[in-house]
Amino acid sequence: MNNKGFTLVEILVAVLIVVILVTMAAPMYDKAIEKSRLAEARVTAKKMFDSKVRLMDSMDIDTFNITAPQFGFENLDFAVNCKSSSSTNNHVVRCATKDFMFSINPTGAANGICARRIGSGDTASVNFLYMGELAEDDESVFQCNNGSTADGCEQYGLDSVGSAWCAS
Repeated sequence: MNNKGFTLVEILVAVLIVVILVTMAAPMYDKAIEKSRLAEARVTAKKMFDSKVRLMDSMDIDTFNITAPQFGFENLDFAVNCKSSSSTNNHVVRCATKDFMFSINPTGAANGICARRIGSGDTASVNFLYMGELAEDDESVFQCNNGSTADGCEQYGLDSVGSAWCAS
């Protein structure tokens, strides 16, 4: 008798190997996705920051007034697709995208742009502050704070510094 094909044991071994590889790859995939979201937020924060600085220069403003903002997202020359937003002094100062809540008036860093990770999981509520050219040193250009999530910055390969800059 000439048998062609695989035995049940060979098929089960192959399936077991595939399952092991998938379970090892899934966490790495999740980390890669989270890092790409951070990269997107960083680029968006930089564009917002640059637009904010240009607007402040044109209005001859040195420091953005957090409690009574002189302008909001609606005045920037960079459009953001907000899923929801909140206003202060008739200006849109917070804008929620799919993954981040951006704030034009971060606490303790009036001239920066803040991004807070929204959603649930290991990175929920992690805060990022983009200070661009106004940073005191290279390490202060883009900072991370764990927010209400323990070790949230470690998910991005960053150290947690300062306090939470984004309003809830």
